Amino acid sequence: MFCYVLPGCVDSVIDDASTTYKPTITIASPVEGTNSTVHVGLNLINYTASDYSGGQGLSFLQVILNGNTDTPNYEDVVTDGELPVLYLDIPRDLLGETIDYYVVVYNLDGGFQSSDIQNNLTVVEAPPGTPYNLVLVAVNEDTGDIRLIWDDDSDNVIDYWVYQKIENGSWTRVGTVSAPQKTFSMRINPIVDNYFKIAGWNTVVANEDDLLFSEEVNSGSTINSLNLSAEAIGASKVIVSWDNPWGTAVNVFEIERLSGYSTTWDSTPDYYVVGSPDAVIYFTDTNVSSSSTYTYRIRRRMLADDYRSAWSNSVSVATYTSNISAPTGFYATQYASRTIRLVWDLTYVYTTQIERCDNPYLTKPVYTLIGTKEPGLPISSTSSQTEYYDTSVTSGKWYDYRIRFVLGSNAYTEWKHLTSWILGP
Repeated sequence: MFCYVLPGCVDSVIDDASTTYKPTITIASPVEGTNSTVHVGLNLINYTASDYSGGQGLSFLQVILNGNTDTPNYEDVVTDGELPVLYLDIPRDLLGETIDYYVVVYNLDGGFQSSDIQNNLTVVEAPPGTPYNLVLVAVNEDTGDIRLIWDDDSDNVIDYWVYQKIENGSWTRVGTVSAPQKTFSMRINPIVDNYFKIAGWNTVVANEDDLLFSEEVNSGSTINSLNLSAEAIGASKVIVSWDNPWGTAVNVFEIERLSGYSTTWDSTPDYYVVGSPDAVIYFTDTNVSSSSTYTYRIRRRMLADDYRSAWSNSVSVATYTSNISAPTGFYATQYASRTIRLVWDLTYVYTTQIERCDNPYLTKPVYTLIGTKEPGLPISSTSSQTEYYDTSVTSGKWYDYRIRFVLGSNAYTEWKHLTSWILGP
């Protein structure tokens, strides 16, 4: 739409008498008739227009509202023979009134022609516009408390209707927000995908089919982070892990990977893990190169209804420059009644990470980080070994220990395990 007034404005709806080389124009809608209405704001004008046979073509069109030829209501140019989209722009102060309008078409020869006048069109309220910039904010990931926030430029909204869909279920209206407020808070199940969309409502909206919805947002990658993590084992392996609060309800976890600076996700068929009751799921990727960055994301797939969840957030990790051997010379002794002394060969390069399992009889033992040891700290000035004292143990229990070197950010050697150790009285 142009703000300036193009030259040669028509001063009446009388045909241009100065030339016989005139274009033609016909309005299809909106047109006068029984119960004919237009609404506040932009109303699309459906029309046809063409130049006379042999003419140079059309140049521009003007919309004239209530006979005001001094200030066209709307105007636009014809570009390369393509007719522009035209609108009748009704100001709010005409709400409840009746209006008339017509369209004038100009050609490159200087001729023009006016359409028929469309009379007695009643101005009614416009339907609300479409909300946009819908965002889901995780207020508390553990409890599932969320807040929806959106934008809307409409000035005639009475309420905003909030709709939710869980996984592959049906859309349901779950809330109403009185305008001009544009936020909504609720609590959801944080381990399933919750989809949301927003629509503005006023009395013009007859039913839900007439609503103009925002784009959808999904809680899957926002509130359900799953503690997705990845670590590189030297230069030739990456281990990806995530929480599994669904148990055996998930048939398959699908995995995608980005390599380096690529923007194309790789969903090689081998990138999946069969569901299990394990609380933590692991995926090992050996199709990697040294000194390379890889990014991973996962989603759930249930075969019964072939539902695929939204993709999770992503995690990135870089492999090390080479494979470094795990610590050597690892052994343990009882230092005191409630202390175990761990000893291994000294390194002057890498920090050592120490973990302990308090119940080594589990099918899949759970290890907890209990400490680290900086490099270059020998037991004595003449020793080639280093040590760590575990003072948080209980008499009469078995413990498993494992240690590894920290090579860089989320990059490590393989673990070196120690046979279970029983602490005497």
